[in-house]
Formats: sequence, structure tokens, C-alpha cells
Amino acid sequence: MRNVTQGFGVCVGMALLVLTATACAQLAEQRRATADGISITYVPASEQLASLAGAIYIRPIDGRMDKDVIGQGARPNIGQEVPGYILMGPVGYPLWKSGVSGLVGAGAFESPRVRNDDDIAGMFKAAMAERLHKGGAIVTDDELAAPVLLDLSVQEFKLDFESATWRGHVSYVATVTSSGNAVCQRTIDETAKVINWSGYGSAQKALNTAFSAAINKMDLLNCPGSGASGGR
Repeated sequence: MRNVTQGFGVCVGMALLVLTATACAQLAEQRRATADGISITYVPASEQLASLAGAIYIRPIDGRMDKDVIGQGARPNIGQEVPGYILMGPVGYPLWKSGVSGLVGAGAFESPRVRNDDDIAGMFKAAMAERLHKGGAIVTDDELAAPVLLDLSVQEFKLDFESATWRGHVSYVATVTSSGNAVCQRTIDETAKVINWSGYGSAQKALNTAFSAAINKMDLLNCPGSGASGGR
């Protein structure tokens, strides 16, 4: 019986150790997400785009109605802190928060942010240019010399949280113009959901997955006019 009790105690101790380590890791991720910001990275698809004739000029447009990248569900609120007050009391919980902030940084309990969130449309242009370059297409910064214009109008770039799951939502309208005429338009909408295993690390994965999927989804090869060789 004693061995069973000791074994149970060891199991409980190990479980608490794992939970503590996980909580510390999540707080560290949260601190990085608030102090340094969630980084946005694009993973280009493996494809051949060299058949797109002529240079392409990419024009980014921020058409979002709501410019907030962080949704209400992803922001700290009093409802998320209720369990802490219940478990530790009105005095103990603030003291605990103060201690944690001292260890991992003051941003541990603040709302996250996204790096370079003042130029979301620019992120879309850079990612699409990277995709086209890797696929063998020609991208130019000279709008007047480009036979093809690709407008990227950003409609949504949002990170939210609900039911223990992070949700990244990215939407934009891509318009191809050739010879002065809009010859192709596509609305791209992608959502990625990631279970909250690692705090803001999971949040970053959700937003980046949706972003990469949205950029790669635009089918330029089957978009009439994207291979035009004449002037706009």
C-alpha cells in the first residue's frame, strides 16, 4: 500500500512539474508575442511559374474595414483571469502576476501584437513577390514598364481565439490587369485553426498557416491575362 501511495505521489509530482514547465513556456511565448511581436513568415509552394510571359508589377492595397489584427477573443480580459482570482484570492493572484512579470517580463499578461502590423498590405506584396520569384516569374518595381499588373486588396488579416483554439483568418481580392483592362479577379479566403498547445506559439502557427495558404492559393497560371505580353 505504501508503494502504491509513493508511486501515486511521484506521478502527481511529475504531472505538476510538466504543467509548471508548460505554463512557464507559454508565458515566455506570450512575453515574446507582446514585446517582440508575433512574426509573420511565408512558406512558398513548389511550383513552376516561368510560363507567365512578361514582368509583373504587384500593387498592394489595404482594403480592410477593421484594421485590428488581434481579435477580441485573443486579447486578455477579466473573464480569463477569474480562475486565478478564485484559486489564489484577490490578494494572492495580483502578487502572483507581479512575480511572473518579474521573471518573464512585463508583457506576459498584455495583448499580443504582430510585427510590422502598420504595413500588412506590404507583407502581402513581399510574400507574393517571393512566390513568383521562386517559381521563375519576373517581378518588377517599374509599374509603367510592366505588361501585367497584379492588385492585392487585403480584406482580412486577423488572429482570434475561441474554445481553446487559435484561428488565423486571411482574405484578399486579387485582380489581374492587362492592356488597361481587368481580365481576371479572384477572392481568396483562408482560415487555419490550431489547438492552444503552446500559447502564442500556437497563435503564430495559425496566422502563418492561413497567410501562406492564402498567398499560394491564387492560381495565376489559370488566370486569363496573367501571361499577356502586351502593354497595359
